[in-house]
Amino acid sequence: MHINAGFAALTAAIVLAPPLPAHKDSSDFLSAEVLQLVAVIVTSTIGTAVILYFLKRFMEIRPKPEEEQLGMDLIEHAESAY
Repeated sequence: MHINAGFAALTAAIVLAPPLPAHKDSSDFLSAEVLQLVAVIVTSTIGTAVILYFLKRFMEIRPKPEEEQLGMDLIEHAESAY
């Protein structure tokens, strides 16, 4: 979810930003932006994997099917939302 904002901002910068006067060749700008996109994707993927690894070691990530059917608001907060 959070990767979308970084990805959208960098993609918009590639498409919409005018080249700086010091950089006449736009391929330098484009390659730098693509490298940043790759860095955002890699960082987000590794960070998510590390967080999920530790969460799975100490707690359940998914609820049991019967808990999901009953409703997570009832399971987590002991009250019904509907």
